[in-house]
This record gives sequence, C-alpha cells and structure tokens, in this order.
Amino acid sequence: VYIVGLGFFSSWDSSHSSLPLLDMAVMGNDPAVFTTDALPSDARLLPTLTNAYLGTRVYRNILHVNGVYNGAVGETHRADLPSPVNVKMDVEGADDLRETFCLDTRTGTYIHTAQCSEHSAIHTIYAHRSLVHLLAFSVTVARSAPETKPITVNLHTQFKPESPDLDLQKGPDFLGAQIPGYTRTS
Repeated sequence: VYIVGLGFFSSWDSSHSSLPLLDMAVMGNDPAVFTTDALPSDARLLPTLTNAYLGTRVYRNILHVNGVYNGAVGETHRADLPSPVNVKMDVEGADDLRETFCLDTRTGTYIHTAQCSEHSAIHTIYAHRSLVHLLAFSVTVARSAPETKPITVNLHTQFKPESPDLDLQKGPDFLGAQIPGYTRTS
C-alpha cells in the first residue's frame, strides 16, 4: 500500500490577477452544500471525504483504503492508515477574521475559509475523483486590498507514518510521499 498526500500552497497579491473571495451566501443556496461558522465539538460529526477507494474524516489522523484489512479470521477489520491530509489551518493577525467550514457533496470537497477585510485563506481537502489513489489538500491565499503587510497562514499536522495495523517502512523517496507497508496480521 502506498499513501500519497499532496499539499499545494499558492499566494496572490493585488499586483497579480487576484482570486475571488469565497462567497458563502451563494454557496448556501445549494442543497448539496453544507456551511457553518463553527465545527461540532464531537469529532465523530465531522464530514467524511471519500472517492470509494480512499476515505477519511476531516481532521482525523486515520484514513482507510478499499481492500486493506488486518486481523485474523473473525477479528478482521479495516486497517487504519495514517492520514497525510490531517492538516488544520489558522491565520494570524486579523482582527475581523471570519471563518466558515463547508462540505460540498456534489464535488466531494471540504473547504475551510478564513476571511477578513484584507485577505482570505482557503484550505480545501478532497479525495481525487480520477486519480483514486490520491487524497489532496490545497491552501490558497488571496489579497483583497492593496496591503504590503505579510499574511501568515499556519498549517498544523500531527502526521506520523505509524499504524497499529500496518508495518510501515521507509520506502523510495518521492518527495517523502511514499510509505510502503504490510499488514501486521493476515
């Protein structure tokens, strides 16, 4: 099994073609899009993202892969793999920061937006539809005002290439993205 996670970081400022700020009011009109300004305190209620091959719960350290199980007869269970997309974003230094969290069930995309009058940061997580072995996230930072002050976006992860169900080994390095392993019990 290979676990692959990608992170993209993009930034724009007012001297470049800027990205439009996310309009949550427009998104709220679609019955397939769920938006809130606060996450539930019970992590079990966070949305699940899957493409039917890979799946994870948003902000959870575990992902599951179709067909990867562990355990002896009668004790078989879906193997827990470490999730490289368990990344949380926070933005520093904005007094009027407004955060929204959105699940778009049409696209299978989770979007965390942190927006203030000067800029926005958008963290998107998704299980790729055509490259089914790929979970991905992106962070996009856009200025909405001609500012020169730096924008600080922190990405927090607790990723460790460890699993109670798999014996993971350091594999061939592809930007640190491949971790081969075998189930501990067959």
